[in-house]
Amino acid sequence: MHGLEQYRELLDKCSTCGFCQASCPVFGSDLFEAHTARGRLQVIQAALLDHTLPVSKRVKEIVGRCLLCTTCNRTCPGGLPLDEITIAARGLLREGGPAAALKRSLHKKLMEQRGDLGSLGKLSKLARGLGLAPEDLPLPAEHPFLAQQPASPTPAGPGRARVAWLVGCAANGFQTDTAEAVLEALTANGVEVLLPEGLGCCGLPALVA
Repeated sequence: MHGLEQYRELLDKCSTCGFCQASCPVFGSDLFEAHTARGRLQVIQAALLDHTLPVSKRVKEIVGRCLLCTTCNRTCPGGLPLDEITIAARGLLREGGPAAALKRSLHKKLMEQRGDLGSLGKLSKLARGLGLAPEDLPLPAEHPFLAQQPASPTPAGPGRARVAWLVGCAANGFQTDTAEAVLEALTANGVEVLLPEGLGCCGLPALVA
């Protein structure tokens, strides 16, 4: 991953074919052309490279709207690293000042203690109290999903398949009802589920932010 300037030549290779529009879940939700990869690239180039467009609140919204799901990467005929370009642009748009520095410090603490849901809950409350996190940010569950499960839940009936499931920190620590529903559906259909031990956060939430 590089600084945004090093992607300038790649930006010129976008043919505006529209494949990214067809595959983008954000565009499918709100139907704003600026929220497609090709629209975002034009905004990034104009505002952050050519400086022909002011870096406004709307520009920040457009760059921040991307989910970094990489669906557009897989459908782009030119093979452009669209997620990397968006991340580089977000780096340039990163806010400064004491509040931003405090927010980055909290993010660092969260990543350092991402396997400890107790510490995560305390930091979440602190972030909300300081106005650095949304009010609807959920608190961690009292009992993590993985702490209540055997390493290999037994399927119902004859075994049809065997899978390893990366539950993820969101399902494990916040959305335990979703994790329980997934496990119930798999085992009810004869799937033996292996739950690997010692897994932590992959870091994607921090990268996306």
